[in-house]
Amino acid sequence: MQIENLREWVNGAHSGTDRLGVLGLYVFALFAWLGSAGAYLGLSLMLMAFVLDWRNAWTVIKHDRFFVIFLIFVLYVYVRVVFTLDEIPQTTGGRWEDANAWATLWLFPLVAWWAQGSIKRIINILGLAWIGLVLGVLRKADWSQWQALLEGGRSGFGMTPLGTALLSGVAVMGLALLAPRLWGDPQNRAAFIMRTMLWLTVLFACLFVLIVTQSRAVWALVAVVLPLTMLLRVQGSVVTEYIHDHRVTAGVSLLVVVLMVGVFAHYAEPIKKRLFSEQKTIEIILARDWDSVPLTSIGARVHLNRFGWQRWLERPWFGWGPSVSATRGLTQNERSLKRFVDLHNSYLEVLVRLGLAGALLFGLAVIWVLRAMWLTYRKKIMPRDLFVFFSGAFMITAAWALIDFRMIHMDFRLYTILFGGLMYTFYITDFRERLAHERRE
Repeated sequence: MQIENLREWVNGAHSGTDRLGVLGLYVFALFAWLGSAGAYLGLSLMLMAFVLDWRNAWTVIKHDRFFVIFLIFVLYVYVRVVFTLDEIPQTTGGRWEDANAWATLWLFPLVAWWAQGSIKRIINILGLAWIGLVLGVLRKADWSQWQALLEGGRSGFGMTPLGTALLSGVAVMGLALLAPRLWGDPQNRAAFIMRTMLWLTVLFACLFVLIVTQSRAVWALVAVVLPLTMLLRVQGSVVTEYIHDHRVTAGVSLLVVVLMVGVFAHYAEPIKKRLFSEQKTIEIILARDWDSVPLTSIGARVHLNRFGWQRWLERPWFGWGPSVSATRGLTQNERSLKRFVDLHNSYLEVLVRLGLAGALLFGLAVIWVLRAMWLTYRKKIMPRDLFVFFSGAFMITAAWALIDFRMIHMDFRLYTILFGGLMYTFYITDFRERLAHERRE
């Protein structure tokens, strides 16, 4: 991160409104996984600045079709809550809270607006977010269990193991892909060494967290997506504002490899045990003996997916309601499934809760953001390394969504707001500039 003084910190924010929005953006990034109160403060500051900048904001809102999709989706969610108030009484206690959670998933244009397509701001945001993630792990961890964790124990560090695995896995990939930008200017030797050491510390903290979560799926995803994205990154010419000595890059890379080998060697036995712990379950699944599948990590997902599919087919178009938990409110003879909070499959949860109509709106919003990211990359507005990173993060998240559901939970909502905003910032900034140019003409 390049933080020399307040002017550098805000990277070109000139007006008081800009400074307020950028301050909120950085507060939000730092506290996204460090503390929800700080994250809410950051969001509030960004929203306040957005409202104060209402003339520019309204010009973009009334022309950007994403806001139309957002409005229709939010209206759909709240209308569905009203229509399902009395259908399943045992799930209506948190109906409005869940509806609000579905709506706040789409607040990422605030991040996009105040990031303003600035590469320096984006790197600062990512750096702060990953530092905050590590500090959050240290704050939420049960220190009495550290010895067990070092010996191969499992933990989610205050969140679910799968949720933490997603955050740490994407962080490891991003820290590797964006290393030259995160290291900063090598001409400032003292600051460069300090940033590089901080980068190393955060990288190995995230790697440690990823291993301790013992999420086989995320391990596999990172093992596949990280080499692929690294290859895509080096194939194209990535121009950064800094020129690094190849010897320095090679030295740091070698140190990283040595330390990674040491970490994996230390955890070789727990990793091996975790990877091969469900061979019998997989054999039963391959034999399609569904009744005999045990409620293990993989086996439970088989039962949950079959159950969720059946519930969706009962109400395919509009679903059971945004606040309805299929495993808590719709189980009848499947008593063993009541102990699960959700279906452990985001796609099925969206279908069961929101129906095909809601799923199509949700999917349309995702496609719109991906389209925006592709257009800005094709126009050479978004740098190649950032495009590759965000694409890799989306691939990991999309595959991870097959095995877990966190959409209405705080950790994933903040993840969506942060990364969705950074993926969309180049598009909305370019769109804003084009509209301003048209008004001047």
